[in-house]
Amino acid sequence: KKDSKEALVIFYFNRDGTTTIDPNVGPNKEFSNKFCQFIKEECLITNLRHGSISVLDISDNDLKLLFEYIEEIDRANVLDSEERDGFKIYTVKSPYRDVVTLTHYDTKTLLVQGHPLYLFQEIKIFLYGLLPLERVVVTESETYKIDIKVDQIRDELKAYMPTAFGFLEDKIIKILTPSLSLRRLDIELEDYSCFVFPALKGIEGYIRQLLQIKGVTKTIQNLNRLGAIFNEASSGKWILCEWAKSDIPCEDTCFALEGAYNIYRSKRHPYFHVKNQISTTPIIWKKEDADSLVVEVFETIEKTYSHIPK
Repeated sequence: KKDSKEALVIFYFNRDGTTTIDPNVGPNKEFSNKFCQFIKEECLITNLRHGSISVLDISDNDLKLLFEYIEEIDRANVLDSEERDGFKIYTVKSPYRDVVTLTHYDTKTLLVQGHPLYLFQEIKIFLYGLLPLERVVVTESETYKIDIKVDQIRDELKAYMPTAFGFLEDKIIKILTPSLSLRRLDIELEDYSCFVFPALKGIEGYIRQLLQIKGVTKTIQNLNRLGAIFNEASSGKWILCEWAKSDIPCEDTCFALEGAYNIYRSKRHPYFHVKNQISTTPIIWKKEDADSLVVEVFETIEKTYSHIPK
């Protein structure tokens, strides 16, 4: 409401996890349209395009582990399964109502289809963790029709993170890979958040790797929820709890963890965590913004790790 004018807007919460807004109601349609435009720019509403990837050599046990993983982190569940001649179809839904279809062929190829929202991205990253880096790069190359080689990925990551690269586990390197391959796409998209997700997932892996190596107790080493060891300071920054600091006998490591967690929380939570129905689907509008965020993640990993005594 502004200057006695009232904007009326209808929100439609779609079954696929997206949100549609309709300003064509009420007596002040022009004002309602302006309000919707404001929502579009500030709350970032979009109609996301359909995503699809095909991954080879996924066993029945791998699929079982995937279902256990998404149920644990996302409370997602298998709505339906249907067995046909030569393949089996699973329909998976998250609490945020985004739906992903998994088609598992007898040849052990897994086809993943759905809007590239949070659940789709988590499934993709989990599957990449099961594959050798070479297979991850080939899958990215075939999916997005780009010419990319394993050595190029390694060299590019080393250029961004010359000190930290040798420290990062191979699994984290595989998680970071899609952010580099997607940056090579020269196409216009409605949403570039899918470019950023692997980088933010990678910095989460970096934080967990530091905790496993530098933590003294298993409480820290095998931490389930990262937010459990951080408190928000009056400055708005997130700092380690005192009990967590006492478990990590290295002040530089504590600073590194805080630096990495602050970018992880400030960037990942707005784009990839939908908290309730009225929340809208977040996007990154410009490719250059996505590129900048990916580079910022790499630079944060390098900067924070460089200050840790070796």
